[in-house]
This record gives sequence, structure tokens and C-alpha cells, in this order.
Amino acid sequence: MNRNQIKELLENPAHRSFIEAHLKEDYPKLLLRYSKDPLKRSLIEQIAQKQRIRKKLPTYYSRSDLYLAPSLNLSQSSSEETAALKAKWIGEASSFCDLSAGFGIDFQAFASKHSINTYVEPNPSLLEIARYNLEQLKLPVKDFINQSATEALALIDKQDFIYLDPSRRDENQRGLIQIEDYQPNLLHILASIQAKCQKLLVKLSPMISIPDYLKKLEGLNEVWVISQRNECKEVCFLFDFNQHSSLKTRTVNLETKGESYFEFHTQASAQVTIGAVQDYIYIPNASVLKANGQDHLAEQFELQKLDFNSNVFSSSRLIENYPGKVFQCLIVDKPYAKNFHKKELNVVSRNFPDSAEFIAKKLKIKKSSQDQYLIATQNQQKAIFILAKQLL
Repeated sequence: MNRNQIKELLENPAHRSFIEAHLKEDYPKLLLRYSKDPLKRSLIEQIAQKQRIRKKLPTYYSRSDLYLAPSLNLSQSSSEETAALKAKWIGEASSFCDLSAGFGIDFQAFASKHSINTYVEPNPSLLEIARYNLEQLKLPVKDFINQSATEALALIDKQDFIYLDPSRRDENQRGLIQIEDYQPNLLHILASIQAKCQKLLVKLSPMISIPDYLKKLEGLNEVWVISQRNECKEVCFLFDFNQHSSLKTRTVNLETKGESYFEFHTQASAQVTIGAVQDYIYIPNASVLKANGQDHLAEQFELQKLDFNSNVFSSSRLIENYPGKVFQCLIVDKPYAKNFHKKELNVVSRNFPDSAEFIAKKLKIKKSSQDQYLIATQNQQKAIFILAKQLL
């Protein structure tokens, strides 16, 4: 759908009123009700998309004047929350180019911080959708370029900042993890990008092996690991070609109550001791674990590790600003002890041979809606179960 068709569809007050009036209805029933009305079906498709992205893209859910792209493009886009975080961390600059802008959620966040913005997208339909939405959002755009990232590099002027979110799906729409499989391949075009900007931020798969690429990429300044509600959503690499500094990793877990942040020097070693279970148990959040920063975290907060290969830590003191879960230890017992049989508990398995699901089934445990936990782990090479109460 081109921009004029989108305008014709959404700038009609009756059409927007239809979307608003039926936004919370069951869209399969709506499709059935209006099965012979092509116009209404187009509007209902927008309603269906809005329902899918209500939490991910709240602005697009609440505004009937914004047009949503097909589901596949929406699934690959950043959330408004992670886009805003990246824009905050990058800060303000003059010129910015998004080399693979897609539906444009990241572009919108960055464009609000920059005055001269260039939008690059090889898919003409997606570019038209984004162009229409950007007009409604009144965000400044200097140029729209309907080319691939590689082709656009030959056309753009030097930028303060370039953002690249490569396509991470193959021809069968299966997700790709390795940078070499992305389109474009960052390793092939990094030198060309460096000639065109001061800073480069690249969004990667949350499944990527970070250590593998720290060895392959020169000039990398920071690794960003971003989670939402303790689920890792993005890994990003930041290059600052004018600044040579030791590599730093920044981790954040975006929670309902705010941001849980931790950073460390990536190539520094951390000194952590192994000790017995004490009064409080600490488990790092998803971003810290993905970044392999758990020992750095333990060193900073003076925690002891329960076992050599464990990501469970302990201390005699309560730490309230810890980036992860904090528990009060109630009982330490042998695995599958009667203390845990037929209880209502949330089960966590860390460095333990059996999964949480297996443990719950074997002990006939029902999931708890409270803060009571069974933590299955090892302490000094001995398997243990911990009954604990979550505090934070």
C-alpha cells in the first residue's frame, strides 16, 4: 500500500472512528461480520495488528492515524521502550542515518534526538508506510532512500551517527543468529561504514555469542545487552571511531518499576570466592547473564559464589539495588527432601542436572502465586535444594 492509499484509508474520520470503536473486540468475529466489505476488512486488519502490539508499541495502539506494517515486519521491530533506551544512551548529535530502518521504530526514537535524519529502506512498501507515519508524528527527515544499506553508503554524506539493524531472517523467514548470515553482513561493510560516520550502533540477535565477535571486530567500544522483564531482547555493538578506549559492557533490565543497570570492563578479570549458603541468595538478571558479567557483579557487591560453575550467589547482608532477584534463605536441604513435597512453590534450577519442570512434577509441586521458591543448585560440589522467600 502506498502513502496516498494509506492517507485515503486513515484520514477519513469515519474509518478512524471504526478502528477506535472496535479496538477491543474479537477481530475474527469482526472479519466474519464484515466478510463482504473489503474496506472494513482492511480496517479490521489494522485492529488485529494493534491488538498484537498493544504493549510493544503503545503509541501505535492508541493512535488511529498511524498505520501498522505486516506482522513479520512488526515482529522484527524494536519495542518503543528499547528504542527509547538506545536513543537515550546514544545522546544528541546533528546528523543521523538509519541504514536499515524497516518499520521505523528505532528511527523514530533516534530522529527525536537529531536534526538531520536519513531513512534507508530497500522495501518500497515499508518505506511508504514509514514515510506516512513519520509525517503524522511530525519527525524531521532529510532524505528517504529506497536502496539497500550497501548501496546507500555510496549516496550519503558523512554522518555523526549511523544505526544498522540487519535483516536476521533467511528466505524461509527463519531466524538467523550469526553476523555472517545477516543481510547486510557487518563484517563485509564495516570499513565502508567507518568512512561515513563517527559512531555506529548495530543491533544483533539476542541469541548471538558475544565472545565470538569480540575477537573478530576491531574498534568496538561497548556491548549493550537489553532485557525487558528479565527476557533478553537485544544485543547491540557500539563503535566510536574517534575514541579508543577499553571495551565496556552495559546491561539493563527494563522493569515495570524502572531500569536495573550494571556495567563492567569486558576484558577485565573478576575475583570471586566460593562459599556456603548464607542468609541471602542472589541470582543475576538475564542481561547480566547474557553478557557473562555475573562474576563482575558478585565482585562489586562482595558476594560469594555457591559453586565454581554456578550463577547463584550468597551473602550475609541484604543488598537492595541488586540487578537481579534477591531471596531470603529459609531452609537448605538435600534434593527431593520431604520439606518440598506437595507444596506451592516456584521452582528455579541453576547448575542442577534436573529441570525446574521435572523437579516440580516429581515433587508434585504446584506453582505459587506468592513469593515462595525452591532453588535447585549446587554448593561446593554438593547438590542442594533451598527453600527461599523472594524479597526483591
